[in-house]
Order: sequence, then C-alpha cells, then structure tokens
Amino acid sequence: MSEVKSLGKEVFQILEQALGEERYGDLEKMRRLREAWGMLVGDESSRRTGPLLLRDGRLVVGAVSSAWCNEMSMRRDELKKNAREKLGIDLKEVVVRIKT
Repeated sequence: MSEVKSLGKEVFQILEQALGEERYGDLEKMRRLREAWGMLVGDESSRRTGPLLLRDGRLVVGAVSSAWCNEMSMRRDELKKNAREKLGIDLKEVVVRIKT
C-alpha cells in the first residue's frame, strides 16, 4: 500500500512540474470538489450534476437537463459558500451547462 501512495506522490510531482504550480493546484482542487460533491450540493443534486472543469477559480458544472441547470444556477452562492467553508476552495465564478 505504501508503494501505491509513493507512486501517487511521484505522479502528482511530475504533473506539478509539467503543468506548473497554478494548474496543478486547480487539478488538486478539482479532485477535492469531485470527491466532496455530494456533501456540497446534496445527494439528489449530485446524481444530476457534477463538476467538469476548474480553472483560475472558475468552476464549470455539468447538469443532465435544463431544469437542473436552472436549479444549480440558483444555488451558485450556496455552492461557493460550501466550497469555501467545507473545503477551503474559493470559487470566483460558477457556470452551469448541460452535459453532453
């Protein structure tokens, strides 16, 4: 098990060097957002929506329908607050799109 953790750290170090510290930071935050999505938006919403992309504090959320796009659009401030309070991630903007 420790070999897997060691390999994982090496992979992340390579990614950080290749992408630069800022882009690597976005990848790490995105991983944390994906893992905690149900906690951030609730079980029902997490089954219908999900984080797609994070770049420079701008989160793109995918939704299964226009109704869910509308729902998540109305909950942008709540999502930003939860991400900041529960994960320490400051989202500057949340954009919601239909997943294709």
